[in-house]
Amino acid sequence: MKRIAIAAIVCLLAVSCDPLAREEMTLTFDDSGETVRVKVASDKNHIDTYHAGEGNRLGEDVLAERDEWSARFAAADARDERIIIGRSAHKVTSVEEEATVDTADLQRLFFDVGVTVQVIRGEGWAELTMFAGASNRATNRQRDAVQRKLEDYARLGARYFTAVRDLYDFLDANPGRAEEMFFGVYTDKREEALLSEKERPYVDAVRRAAEALSDAGDDNQRELERTADLVFNPFPAAVAVRVPSEPLVVEGFERQKDGSLVAGTATPFQAIVNLEGRWVSPDPIAELMRSEGLGARDLAARIAAKPRKAERMVNASEIVDAIVKGIQPAPRYRVRWITKARSGAS
Repeated sequence: MKRIAIAAIVCLLAVSCDPLAREEMTLTFDDSGETVRVKVASDKNHIDTYHAGEGNRLGEDVLAERDEWSARFAAADARDERIIIGRSAHKVTSVEEEATVDTADLQRLFFDVGVTVQVIRGEGWAELTMFAGASNRATNRQRDAVQRKLEDYARLGARYFTAVRDLYDFLDANPGRAEEMFFGVYTDKREEALLSEKERPYVDAVRRAAEALSDAGDDNQRELERTADLVFNPFPAAVAVRVPSEPLVVEGFERQKDGSLVAGTATPFQAIVNLEGRWVSPDPIAELMRSEGLGARDLAARIAAKPRKAERMVNASEIVDAIVKGIQPAPRYRVRWITKARSGAS
């Protein structure tokens, strides 16, 4: 993907903020809290990314029970298993594995990864807790590689924060030019921004740094996202939880509009954007992500009206530490809900 002007970065962000190409695991608990239906889905994007086009072999491994999820289902004494394999032009495009597991055996589903799972039940309620430990999903070579890549990426972050700081320093001395200069940052029609020769370098520096930081189409960045996930995330798939009633307690999970609870994680790019307020405020990229379809002129007016601050110096090593903290899962995910007794139970 070629780099584009930051006004078109909304499209870029749509790619950058897409969930990482991972398998998706959904845990759907029954009314009693005694069993959970486990569904693991791999779409074409995941198959292409993780199996380098070996989707057909993946399908064969699933049918022959040689894949990692078959081993996990077997360890958890799963039953009522179902497999759905989608094909197109003789190639596997999707794989779904589904089975029922007793909640008492749910920990055994995670026997080979650094995740601890507990399900406790009381009078009329049940509670799931998932503890994220250290990831054992990456090799030592991948761990070394991701450290180097994060250092390179942090330098891009430092460059971006420095460019924003320089812009804000200029605006402190020229506050009346804030709206037009932010318009210059956000518009892809350079001729429409009425900037002087003195102002344009500040605007261009922010644009270039933002585009380099958020270039989600770059294969190296996608590889960084994938490898960082292996290194720092112990969960073997993206996790969503569905409970049969309105949760009484939710901790760590992100509530979705469809009622599911997601154990969300961030990409390195998202982790940097989430740092708004630590070194820079407001963050032009974060502001854009909150834009809700605003045009460049309205967006410029909104950010120009906000008080600005920027740290004098941002160390790349500090950014690495902040990224690592931002992309790691929460240490604990917890949900409690109301249950019903099984029909016919004494």
